[in-house]
Amino acid sequence: METIETRVLIGVLAVAVIVVLVAGVFVAIAAYRRRTAKVARDRILRYLEGIDKTMVTLEAIRGHIGKGYSDQFLQTLPDYFPDELRKAVLKDKQTGALAVPGLARIRRGQPVVETDSAEVAA
Repeated sequence: METIETRVLIGVLAVAVIVVLVAGVFVAIAAYRRRTAKVARDRILRYLEGIDKTMVTLEAIRGHIGKGYSDQFLQTLPDYFPDELRKAVLKDKQTGALAVPGLARIRRGQPVVETDSAEVAA
């Protein structure tokens, strides 16, 4: 017959194993998100460099780089890589108003705020 102390010890060990497994899952998810963000960053920066532009709309990213990238995912990239990407609001081609969400690369030695609309990739 098991004693109460043995049952408590088994329960504590079971909880500890569950906590370790859950923590492992969270670490794996975080690592996957970071890898996915790195791939997206690299693809966006290569695209901008290839077309010699500094800014691109989220729609253009989906059209030229990855159809599966959501606005939410793309807008988190500057949080992962604040020294390389920033959020941008670009001019609407039809109205001329600043209304189109996008991303801009940050070049070392340049001001963070870029206003040259000629640098925008559609």
